[in-house]
Amino acid sequence: MEMAELGAYAARFFLAAVFVAAGLSKLFRSAEFERAVENYRLLPAGWSRTVAFWLPEAELLAGIFLAFGVLLVPAASVVGLMLLVFSGAVAINLLRGREMGCGCFGAGSPEKMTWLTVVRNLLLFGLALVVVFVPPAALAVWAGPGAGSAIAVQDASVIAMLIFSTSAALLLALLEEGWRVAKSFRRLAQRSTSEFRQEGNS
Repeated sequence: MEMAELGAYAARFFLAAVFVAAGLSKLFRSAEFERAVENYRLLPAGWSRTVAFWLPEAELLAGIFLAFGVLLVPAASVVGLMLLVFSGAVAINLLRGREMGCGCFGAGSPEKMTWLTVVRNLLLFGLALVVVFVPPAALAVWAGPGAGSAIAVQDASVIAMLIFSTSAALLLALLEEGWRVAKSFRRLAQRSTSEFRQEGNS
């Protein structure tokens, strides 16, 4: 298998893991995510609830399609379009001078939007382009039009890419969750220290 094909499989499974994780995190915090969408101040009144309802489902569905190899080129195209929209929304708010959570993995995410957020999204967009132009059709339920043939693909290499890409995405998610927990503990410790000092002063 050529390096381009290996890279396409890595991109496919990595994007699948990222979008499934992002979609699920928003679904489990729907009310918080709706507030995060409103906080971007980009949508007309009343649209935030609709976007907050459908976006997580779209992310989840696109991730599942990539993971199982269903309509690979359309799924990767939708993922790329979403990443461009996300990048634009973050960039607009950064140009406005606003500092806030990006809501990328739900409103509870500790990540604050920076220009690195835009760069990360554009890098992910690049991965989506790889999947579009070098469609990795092995281990696919129905790769769909434009995905080519998977006859010459070595399944062992594909499985290795699946394990590596999914593990990398899960590691990033675990690190983010660990940061979130550590931040919560730090706030709790600061609050306890403050309360203890107040009691001591009284």
